[in-house]
Amino acid sequence: MLVLAVAAFVSSCAEPPQADIDAAQASVKAAEQAEAPKYASAEYQALQDSIRAISTELEVQKNKFALFRSYDRVKQTALATKSNAEHVATLARENKAKAKAEAETALNEAKAAVTAAKEALDTAPVGKDNKADIAQMKSDIAGIEAQVPGVESAISSEDFFGAKDKAVAIKSSADNVKSQVDAAIAKYQEKHPKWKPKVKK
Repeated sequence: MLVLAVAAFVSSCAEPPQADIDAAQASVKAAEQAEAPKYASAEYQALQDSIRAISTELEVQKNKFALFRSYDRVKQTALATKSNAEHVATLARENKAKAKAEAETALNEAKAAVTAAKEALDTAPVGKDNKADIAQMKSDIAGIEAQVPGVESAISSEDFFGAKDKAVAIKSSADNVKSQVDAAIAKYQEKHPKWKPKVKK
């Protein structure tokens, strides 16, 4: 009878669901390798919180008398964490692709803005009154254009957020130069109504 009682006691003692815990941790690691900390940061932080919750609950159960231990919450959290981690990994990959596309679009828009400013400068009239201003604007747009390779380099190194920010700044600067050129042309036309801008062939 004593042997049976001991056997029953041992069999009733719950054990941690180690396989589920390991699977959850592996899935979180996979999400990390998918660059979730960068491209799905809030969701990845939630995964880290879940892993900490598992660790905390394991410690709580460890401190209980063996007969009263229950790892149901640990198992449920581990299963949910694994599922969530798989979703986060997918989300990170999608967000990375989106960030790359946005950076490339911003780069193209920046290049177009630089080209538009240069073309406007090419058609601008140059006289003694505005010669220095036109020269300054040409210098400005040359400096702005010189920043474009930095955006391309950032995209190549997968710094998509940084690349987009730089490209947006380049476009803004180029647009500003073009606005100045357009204003200068308009002012010149007021004084010289018969003047027509050169048509680019």
